[in-house]
Amino acid sequence: MSSLADLVDTIDQVLETADTSHHQRMLLGVTELLVGMSSALSNTHLETFDEVFGRLISGAGLEARQAVAEHVGALTDAPQGLVRQLAADQAGPVAGPILRSRIAIPDAALIHLAQSRGQEHLAAIAERARLSESVCDVVAARGDETVLGLLLANTGAQLSDRTLLLLATRIEDEEVLAAGLERRTDLDPRRRAAVLRERRHEQARSRMNKGQQQVRNYARAEAAVALRIKIGLDESDIQHWLSNGRIPEALLALAHLTGLPAAHVIAAHESADLRRMTLFVRCAGLGTAALARFLCTVEGHQASGGLGRFFLAFRAMSVEQARAALAQSRSPAFITET
Repeated sequence: MSSLADLVDTIDQVLETADTSHHQRMLLGVTELLVGMSSALSNTHLETFDEVFGRLISGAGLEARQAVAEHVGALTDAPQGLVRQLAADQAGPVAGPILRSRIAIPDAALIHLAQSRGQEHLAAIAERARLSESVCDVVAARGDETVLGLLLANTGAQLSDRTLLLLATRIEDEEVLAAGLERRTDLDPRRRAAVLRERRHEQARSRMNKGQQQVRNYARAEAAVALRIKIGLDESDIQHWLSNGRIPEALLALAHLTGLPAAHVIAAHESADLRRMTLFVRCAGLGTAALARFLCTVEGHQASGGLGRFFLAFRAMSVEQARAALAQSRSPAFITET
């Protein structure tokens, strides 16, 4: 393929064939021609390449599209239609080299992709050499921990006060946040301190709001459980509450059936102490179905894969043994750690 004219003359013949390998060889050949001519391309050349790529790349496989993106991403300028097509590709390995490149992409296009694509695309955008405040805002709002770290480390990213607040409240590890802010020489020390201060204030507000909501939830739950106790509380009530996400009612009912202070049961549940929760359920005389529902409400233990040993211990211990262990304030060591 010696010239652009040769390419234009042969493209229709290639597209008419059903030979996938020939199609992909042609696509890679066109890519090599683009890279080789990149320093001397006119607007007419770019438009011609856009037309050719638009027809060739739509039917190409993932590996071929990725190869094109990696070659094109190394350029400083490329046909805009091709850039849009590759940057919007659903596959992260295809879009990534373009989104990370120095090729100009309008902010509106980056914002649209940041709003509509997944974390791979967001990570690639976060690594662009230059990012405006408006793009950073969207990336910070939607990115996961990895994306947020990349954005914070990118000294070419213009971080507005809104973006800094998003980073401050969404990066979980405060040491990571503080270290990232310290490396930002573009940030005034007072601004860095203000970000960390706002993070702590936001965390305090969140804890206060959560505590107030818990008080309201348990106040309502106490009334519902007290009514069921008068009528006759049984396992079906607990199953009903757990099935409907009414965890406070279920925990208060469990405390009533075990004769424990409600605070002990609530603390075990909130601290993800599955051994103690298993003991409590056995003491209450409830069945394995109730145990399964209780354990699956503990944060971080929704998946059933690691719960097998608790069910084995539950079945091996009688209600009387469980109550005796609880009465003697023994640690529920009958469930071994793995």
